Amino acid sequence: MSTFERLADQGLVRPPRWLPRNVMYETIMGSVAFGVSGDSSDMDIYGFAIPPKDDLFPHLRGEIAGFGTPHRRFEQ
Repeated sequence: MSTFERLADQGLVRPPRWLPRNVMYETIMGSVAFGVSGDSSDMDIYGFAIPPKDDLFPHLRGEIAGFGTPHRRFEQ
């Protein structure tokens, strides 16, 4: 289970429903990763997720760019 997924399960973050289960890569960066962190250091977590197919290819759900009201998209 990823750190992000744990945060979502605990209700500490509120991402889109699909996001916690679609994290493909997650890693710890910064001072913690290099072993030079102190008691007051934060932990930097980097990663990426792959959104649902309909978000990547909106035409699959019938959306045509420039016509009608566009669906809400996920943004960082």
